[in-house]
Amino acid sequence: MKNEKRGIPNKYLGNYRKHLFITIFIYLSFLFLTFFLISKINFDFSKSKKRMKNNQIKYKEKSKEISYKKKVIITPIKPATVQNKIKTILDGDFTINLGNNIKIKMILIPPSTLRKKYKSVILPFHISKFEITQEIWTKVMRYNNSIFFGKKRPINNITYEEVQDFIKKISKLSKKQLRLPLKDEWEFACRAGSKTIYYWGNFVEENFENYCWYSGNASQKPHVGPQPVGTKKPNNWKLYDMSGNVSEMVETDYNQLYICGGSWISNHQECSSSSSQKITPKLKKSHIGFRLAY
Repeated sequence: MKNEKRGIPNKYLGNYRKHLFITIFIYLSFLFLTFFLISKINFDFSKSKKRMKNNQIKYKEKSKEISYKKKVIITPIKPATVQNKIKTILDGDFTINLGNNIKIKMILIPPSTLRKKYKSVILPFHISKFEITQEIWTKVMRYNNSIFFGKKRPINNITYEEVQDFIKKISKLSKKQLRLPLKDEWEFACRAGSKTIYYWGNFVEENFENYCWYSGNASQKPHVGPQPVGTKKPNNWKLYDMSGNVSEMVETDYNQLYICGGSWISNHQECSSSSSQKITPKLKKSHIGFRLAY
């Protein structure tokens, strides 16, 4: 007898339902497997894409690092060990003699703490009494590219690379590991125990004439440009031209380069004890010079 509704014999109806169920199960299994494979492929692709992106970032960072290494890397020589610092204190002030009466007087700066937005511990160190002059530079380097000439004027129009070359040569000559001052060391030496805006006090215009070459007295005749070192009054630790004349290169513990103290083109504010400006190692100007530290 036939099933009138389906047109399927009763004896085949059970098998038909069984086969239909199996077909649906296989179809659903196929869909589930397809969905699972697609999800896994997408996950692997996302993971691979993320890994590729991370590799690209690492490659860029590495490339940037390599590229940076090809440029000038500021590597300040940090203050020496405790044993060396004890020796530094025992040495006291000392003089580097380059012959022909050309000398660099190094002044011992006592240890202390410089309090700013952060606390900086200053270990004892030496700093040159005067800015490095063209006479000293020419003696060591055998050339002088300063814009304003004069053997007692501070060297100017030099890059950080040239300064590092000078330091290597004079360190070999003097048998001492000389360097640029660190930024906090320089400010501490500039203040010389003072807590005022300038190492001679707070703003009084007459004091600028006594202590500092700046735009008010060194930008027109008869005084134009950086002037012979030591012609103004020193600070309390007998350091000359810490404010004005030429801005002085200093380093930081974070491989950064600054100039401090203002110069002959600076206004009053730029000549304060805390004044500083970040620069690039390639910069060379007629108002930028340096002094040594040890």
